[in-house]
This record gives sequence, structure tokens and C-alpha cells, in this order.
Amino acid sequence: MYKIGDKIKHIRNHAIETPTDLINTGTVTYGPVKVEGVEHYRVKWDKEHEGRFYQGETMETLLSSRKYSFKLI
Repeated sequence: MYKIGDKIKHIRNHAIETPTDLINTGTVTYGPVKVEGVEHYRVKWDKEHEGRFYQGETMETLLSSRKYSFKLI
């Protein structure tokens, strides 16, 4: 679904997207790697966030839920 170099944003889901819904932005640096049928990607995040460990690169599934989603920028 995503490719190396894609810019993504992690947002809170609401009916109308506002600037306060943006949690973080980042760049896909590796992947996809399938683990038990689910694609995982390495993402280099642009900033550190208080509520979640976003320091450097993290492995993410980049799956959307009812509360949060990941989208291409």
C-alpha cells in the first residue's frame, strides 16, 4: 500500500479534519514486511510526541481504526 519515500500523516478521525487532529508526520523508510499476514513499515517521524514514543524510526502497521488513521500527504 505504501512505498519507500511516501510522506504520511497520523491523524485523529473526525467527520471534518482540522489542524488539531494532526498527531505527527513522517516518511516511510522501509517495507512492507509481512508478519503474520499484516504489512509493517519503518517510519521516520518528523517530531517527538508526548503521548507516544516517536523518537527516530519505528515499525508501524499503518492500519486505520475508528479513532486514528494514517494517510498519504
